[in-house]
Amino acid sequence: MCEFLTIEELLSVEGLEAEADVSYIPLPNIVDIVISEELAPDHLTPTAFVFPFFDNGDLMMAHNRRRRVEVPGGHRDPMAGGEIEHPRETARREGFEETGVVVEDIVPVGFMRARSAAEGVPSGYRYPFPVSCQQFFAARIASVVEFNENDECLAPVRLSESEVEEVLSGRSLALYRAARATMFPVSTIGASPHP
Repeated sequence: MCEFLTIEELLSVEGLEAEADVSYIPLPNIVDIVISEELAPDHLTPTAFVFPFFDNGDLMMAHNRRRRVEVPGGHRDPMAGGEIEHPRETARREGFEETGVVVEDIVPVGFMRARSAAEGVPSGYRYPFPVSCQQFFAARIASVVEFNENDECLAPVRLSESEVEEVLSGRSLALYRAARATMFPVSTIGASPHP
């Protein structure tokens, strides 16, 4: 099994939580999610996010100054030699930068997929076109360092499962549920992750 889906696999896999004409994607479009242990195609994935879980199942969320409480994540950074960092490393780095968590056991849970039927790439549009993805991971929190608020984020927010269910909706909520099920099979909530 290859780590990244091919473009053919990406386009043929069934999605969930589909929404038409999402405003920040060139119109017309369809945005949905795919629950998958495989990663979205590397060249179509400019961003990555992480659901960082405490051992008791609570989730650490970023508190973005402009947008609100959200899943920590962001753009993949360039590396030496013209490469960009692996989506897993982006999720790990962004989780730390936006919440102060150090994560381990990071696993892919799925991705958002945007497909645009617009006539050509709009001027100034900087994402893959006509198809792009946002990769999501789940991880266990190994430690939390003191977080200093910055120009992007206020202090992170620790939420219980019921609180997350109130804060997230649609595609983000479906990805959270997949992440939670991956990290905490039904009988292991509150159990130590290590023997």
